[in-house]
Amino acid sequence: MCITVKKAIQKVLCVLFSACVAFSVGTVPAMAAEAPTVDSVEYKGSGKVEVEFYEDVSYKNTRVTVKDSSGRNYRTRILRKDSDDILFRVLGYRGGKKYTFIIHGIKTRGTGVYRSVKGILKIPSATSAARIVIKELEYNNGRLDVEFGHRVQWKKPQVSVKDSGGRTYPARIADRDGDDCEIRVSGLKRGRKYTVRITGIKKRGAGKFTSVAKSFYVK
Repeated sequence: MCITVKKAIQKVLCVLFSACVAFSVGTVPAMAAEAPTVDSVEYKGSGKVEVEFYEDVSYKNTRVTVKDSSGRNYRTRILRKDSDDILFRVLGYRGGKKYTFIIHGIKTRGTGVYRSVKGILKIPSATSAARIVIKELEYNNGRLDVEFGHRVQWKKPQVSVKDSGGRTYPARIADRDGDDCEIRVSGLKRGRKYTVRITGIKKRGAGKFTSVAKSFYVK
């Protein structure tokens, strides 16, 4: 076969291949955009609810609807919209109940379709005191670091440290945050067991401030 014929055949094959690729690309259906995935729902008190998402999101004509288990609707007000979370307030709510919320007009950033996201919210009773969980205690040279298993709120917190005989040791809260605190305490001895008690604290969103206590050993 001469070179001219070979080139002609190659050109025809290239044209056919390009047409096939163009047809394939033009006919591939776009993937359906999924609604954003809720990472967490946190009740912050006073009817305020924060919803965090795994992905960055976009908003358009966004609104939030809330219903209780009987189907009653509650008015809402959006307080803040960020790239990965939204904060809204439920008006006229009642504590001690579960609610279903739907966020309308939201999408995963970069997708083309605005959708709705649904979730469950539990608002505690104003008189209930949720149990505080201390996840970790670490003592080192007069410093006691306390890490909680969830977000907390503070109101005039106080701390006390006692040994097994009831003796109290000088202690103060040196620093505190939304999920931990640092306590300074003096006079503790190695090999002994102590109990720390913190008052003026509550699980974030709970109705009542309470106290929490936990024992630890000084190594």
